[in-house]
Amino acid sequence: MSLADFKEIKKVETIEVKQNPKTRKLFFVYGVETGAVSSRYKQGIPNNDVISLVETDKGDSFFLLHNLNEGPTVSKR
Repeated sequence: MSLADFKEIKKVETIEVKQNPKTRKLFFVYGVETGAVSSRYKQGIPNNDVISLVETDKGDSFFLLHNLNEGPTVSKR
């Protein structure tokens, strides 16, 4: 979904991308919650950021910020 749609659904005004100083991995903050950021994410590409809900094999789920057409692929046929 688009960042605008995500912010509207989650009722937040901003989404901030931050970096963990120890691991150097990026994450994003919305309100008091956090989400993952793709390791291939490139900041500054206008109108190309989206957020997907990802479910793991174990049934856990999390939000992933990534560039359009760069997110996880469930299956290709």
